[in-house]
Amino acid sequence: MAMMAGTDIEHYQLPDEEPLQIIRVDETNRQSYERRPHRHDYFEVIWTEVGEGEHSIDFTAFPLRPRTLYLIAPGQVHQILAPPELMYDLARVFRTLFYAALASSCSYLKGAK
Repeated sequence: MAMMAGTDIEHYQLPDEEPLQIIRVDETNRQSYERRPHRHDYFEVIWTEVGEGEHSIDFTAFPLRPRTLYLIAPGQVHQILAPPELMYDLARVFRTLFYAALASSCSYLKGAK
């Protein structure tokens, strides 16, 4: 089931006091994370560990398979369509923390020879 363009799209924000969240999504908490198409104001890294499903990003369907990694940028519309056996991890990263980590990594890499 792919999401439809032109529908009302929810927008989530990461609390300022929680600049980083790492969440394991499995059969015990899946209902809390099954959402309609949505967007957010933070980066989200999605790592699939077990099972297969579909990840719709900006109205294009992509496969979720074991050892699949997706980076969702702030403002992108996405939805995970997951069967019960799919297990994945979410890392929600506030923009400034993400940019600081990226800048630090780039500085480190420039010094490597």
